Amino acid sequence: MFEQAPDLDCSHSGKPKTEVLWWKNDIRMSFPNMTYSVNSKVRNKGKYKCVAKNIFGNVSRQFYVIADDCLLNVETDFDRYHPLILTKRHELPNFYIKDEHLAIPINTTVVFFCEGGFNKFSDQSVEATCREGKTFEINREIVDYPKLKCKKALQPVTIQEDNCASGKGKLFRIGISVSPDKNFMEVYRICVDKKSRFLYTEHKIKPWAANVIATGMQIEKWLHSDVLSYNNNEMYDCKRQRQKGAISAILGRALPGNDDECYVARQLINEKDVPPGFPQLLTHSYLNIIPHWNSTATKYWNILEEIIRAETKKRIEKRTVTVITGVNYDVPAGEPQITITDKAGNSNKVPTFLWKVITDSMTASSVAIVQVNAPALLIGEKIKKYKVCDSKCNQINWLSEMDEEYIKSGFMLCCDIVTFEKIFAYKELFNEGHKKLLTSF
Repeated sequence: MFEQAPDLDCSHSGKPKTEVLWWKNDIRMSFPNMTYSVNSKVRNKGKYKCVAKNIFGNVSRQFYVIADDCLLNVETDFDRYHPLILTKRHELPNFYIKDEHLAIPINTTVVFFCEGGFNKFSDQSVEATCREGKTFEINREIVDYPKLKCKKALQPVTIQEDNCASGKGKLFRIGISVSPDKNFMEVYRICVDKKSRFLYTEHKIKPWAANVIATGMQIEKWLHSDVLSYNNNEMYDCKRQRQKGAISAILGRALPGNDDECYVARQLINEKDVPPGFPQLLTHSYLNIIPHWNSTATKYWNILEEIIRAETKKRIEKRTVTVITGVNYDVPAGEPQITITDKAGNSNKVPTFLWKVITDSMTASSVAIVQVNAPALLIGEKIKKYKVCDSKCNQINWLSEMDEEYIKSGFMLCCDIVTFEKIFAYKELFNEGHKKLLTSF
């Protein structure tokens, strides 16, 4: 674990009065005082130096703030050519994320997996023991993790199974084949109906969820699938959606809002909620995205996910919090069904509603958060037609960070699980007997 550093003390006396200068890792700091306080944050690790000087000379001191863990930066140290980190049983590990770093305790042995072998080792998997920083001991050799690469990129695997949603849909398990025996390791699953429209996906948020976007993945495009095939860049091109002949033709008038207001690709399983590294890349599958209105809808859905992530990660060891995210395509009578297309004519129906069911095993309670997925200016006073339940958001304490006016707008509703399952025809599929309203964690 990270060593708790004391205050870095450069106290001294001198006449005439001295000037104090500080450096961190040889970079000058803008800090004039004699004592520099360092807390146990990964970003504070490094070499510090202070210099006190006046016209008669100077004195200096050096300090080292260290960490016992091997710390791998989630944003920069993982890509498709870096090894997948597993336990000795070839499972995803449960190491914690500290300040956007995966923290592997010193002297802990893990397994590095590369399907086609490594640039330094011929085996597909090797045992690696954390020594310090980003270095691991492998076969009695000290290896720097960022320099250890796979001969070929890790590849996602999709397994299709028969039924989900009480026979309404097909189940797809998204993951990777690991170990020499090609054992399948599931990262998440998604239920798709028989018309290849999304229904829902389910996951349990863990303390070791990445909680940060992995920019090191350098994801240039979404992963194609055998189930869905289209040009993602064309489908989610704002200019194309807004031009005459696209959505405007369906609505019979120009699309309201700013030039950047259109339908964007929304992950049902957020990459921040899965373990760091390659599992995050798997969330960029066509099977995991739906069109989401890029305005207040995306803004407040992001806030909702941040709240759920923070609340569940605080107390996850004492309870199981299950999050099921899904969509519904039913439109109120007289309202248009919106679709978006690519140049080849491949189309995606736009869900009318985006929803989350959050279930807490400890309090045997749950709630369904339902969002209307359409431009506010398009619906206007017709918002009451989209009211699927009597909203109970004012009873949900953990939604206090959400904008009050948005909650009152009717574009986000809080439904009790029984009403939700009845309205969306998911009778007793999600509640598991947890019918009490989840008002607080």
